[in-house]
Amino acid sequence: MQILIVTWIVSIIITMFSPSIGAEEKINISKKQVEKSEWTTIFYSAKFTNGSLEELLQFESEITNNKIYVLALTRKINTFYKKFDWEVEGQISKNVGPRQKNWGLNIPIIIRWNILKSQRKILKSFAAGVGLSYASEAPVYEIDLHGDSSKLLLYNMVEIDFFLPNYPSLFLVARIHHRSSMFQFFNKNIRGASNALGLGVKYRF
Repeated sequence: MQILIVTWIVSIIITMFSPSIGAEEKINISKKQVEKSEWTTIFYSAKFTNGSLEELLQFESEITNNKIYVLALTRKINTFYKKFDWEVEGQISKNVGPRQKNWGLNIPIIIRWNILKSQRKILKSFAAGVGLSYASEAPVYEIDLHGDSSKLLLYNMVEIDFFLPNYPSLFLVARIHHRSSMFQFFNKNIRGASNALGLGVKYRF
């Protein structure tokens, strides 16, 4: 009789926990699939500041009412030293606000440091990239701020992304969006650069 009771209790425990075990296996499989993913799509919104990049990093810039919305597609090219990735990204952007209405295309080459691969931690990776930025028309906001602007300028980005618990394919993204003349290489009349600080979401597939 005691053996039957113990057997019955064990059967109930196994029945209760077997769905959880299955769900955990699915999550683990999903994590492995994400680690092998080579494509990423990102959407973020950023607000432009009226200061330099150094002032932005020191939180000394004022946020303006000029915004940018960016949709990007990223492709991982190669992995080296296990934790570093080379990536190429294509962006389409829309600038809105009192002093800008233009569209833009940005194509940076990115190096990413995959700091952590465990979702038990919050911070996932840090990335920086450089490339070209093309605007459909010279943004009036840049002319106001720097004295002049050009359709084609240098593009830089800095990004930090964070894990979202229970969503292996989704990440929260904080990004700095930077457009400049590269020390007046693209335009000798430009003084300074445009900087925007944004937040968004990233999906790996």
